[in-house]
Amino acid sequence: MVIMTPRTPRTKSNVWIPLLLGLLLSVFYFYHGRMSTYERFFSNNTITAPLLSVYYQWLSAVLIFFIIPSLTWTGVMGYHIKEMGFRLGDWKKGLLALGIGLPLMLLYAFGASQMYEFQDIYPLYKYIGMESIWVILRYYLTAFLFYFSYEAFIRGFIFHAMKDELGVLGAILIAALVGAPVYIGTSEMEGIMSIILHLTFGVVAWKTRSFLYSAILGWVWLVAVDWFIILGI
Repeated sequence: MVIMTPRTPRTKSNVWIPLLLGLLLSVFYFYHGRMSTYERFFSNNTITAPLLSVYYQWLSAVLIFFIIPSLTWTGVMGYHIKEMGFRLGDWKKGLLALGIGLPLMLLYAFGASQMYEFQDIYPLYKYIGMESIWVILRYYLTAFLFYFSYEAFIRGFIFHAMKDELGVLGAILIAALVGAPVYIGTSEMEGIMSIILHLTFGVVAWKTRSFLYSAILGWVWLVAVDWFIILGI
């Protein structure tokens, strides 16, 4: 299939394909890609490593949220991978977004770490502070793959498919709606904050033309809230 240029107009099918696929993938991840699925179908009494269910959840996201949408974007819809936001984009605005966003995410992580509803969930692996440095590095590297894949799906695949047809605001709202099932079952506060972050990250993706910066911001929040809780800060 011929790869289309950035000036090639999107057809109606190239809007409905990512919208329908996005909803299906998001719901599929909720039911079959999270830790509970591993615990129901793949674990047994001889497997005691608690990290396996976490890795299952994060690596499932790589397949569901990055590999499948990327192949659809390039192989079915015929666009270049860079058009999905897989690039540095406007790196100056990206650095500005990180400069403003990182302190705010750290502040949010600190506030979350003081609340029992977050302490009951994070860290996903409760004893990570007692493991070796290599376990910790592997754990957070895999976590970054999750945030990278999730942002590629929401702020890349969905947003860039929708923005020309529905406009930037419409694309941001649709992307937030598609990403909502991922937060079902989390704490009420995290669910509320996810709405604000979805809108904010959508603006970042629009201004920078990249999903990489919002992926970094989300990942930093996870690392920070883990260690605020572990260290009792």
